[in-house]
Amino acid sequence: MAGLTVLARALLYSGTVVVLGEMLLPVPAFVPLSPARRRLRWAAALAMLLGPLVWLQGQLGALEIPWAEAGTLLGGNWGSNWQWLAISAVLCSMMLTGAFGRRSACWMVWVCGAAIAITLGGLGHADVDDNWPLAARALDAVHVLSMGAWIGCVLLAISDEYIPAADFNDDLSRTRWRHVSRIATVAAPLAVLTGVLGALRLNRGAGPAEVIASTWGRLLIVKMLIVGVILGFGALQRRRVHSGSNPAPRAVRLEVTLAAAVVLVTAFLAASAPAGD
Repeated sequence: MAGLTVLARALLYSGTVVVLGEMLLPVPAFVPLSPARRRLRWAAALAMLLGPLVWLQGQLGALEIPWAEAGTLLGGNWGSNWQWLAISAVLCSMMLTGAFGRRSACWMVWVCGAAIAITLGGLGHADVDDNWPLAARALDAVHVLSMGAWIGCVLLAISDEYIPAADFNDDLSRTRWRHVSRIATVAAPLAVLTGVLGALRLNRGAGPAEVIASTWGRLLIVKMLIVGVILGFGALQRRRVHSGSNPAPRAVRLEVTLAAAVVLVTAFLAASAPAGD
């Protein structure tokens, strides 16, 4: 049932990207939501609801536990982490669909974003780190937060470009892209740094050749290559933004497409065994 675990992680990572984007790039009160951003919210809300259920089904199938006896799984450490994840995901879903109202969402999104990042770490490799469990979970949480902030802001910024010109003028658009650029300047290096530290932690005791020969190592190389390309595109667009122009739409769409590939590869990585295991 490893496929279900990968699917669950992909759903949750995708939803988290939108949640973190909402956290750092909210829509001004005087600007209506674009149809593209509204669709993103509903898709992310659905992903957040399905993710924990798919993950639970995958775990039950892997352990050959019937649904009638799911309580035995939920009563343990994994089950406790899963319950916190499910609660966080439901709150995120409600926030994305406006259940708390626009004002409440201003602070609820921060709670939801932090909670989902922390609980995702509790169901990954960090949960089995006996040496530095808290540090491992913190490192994973920061990686999820920084990667999600970076990708989420770019994704939501491009969705806002579809707001009618009467409500979203060029000056506001340029201001928001400069804001996105500042966030990416901090979040992107932090995501890379925490990713490297996480890889070193997971593979301590394993040599470079052993890591590269493993499935986990090959997936990591793919992720690093894609992230490198995204960083290159981001650097070019950052120059455009700081020169007073908006990013090239095609380049940003390609950047978002590559980011989606990173999310998928990350889901496979998190479900694979590192060479250090």
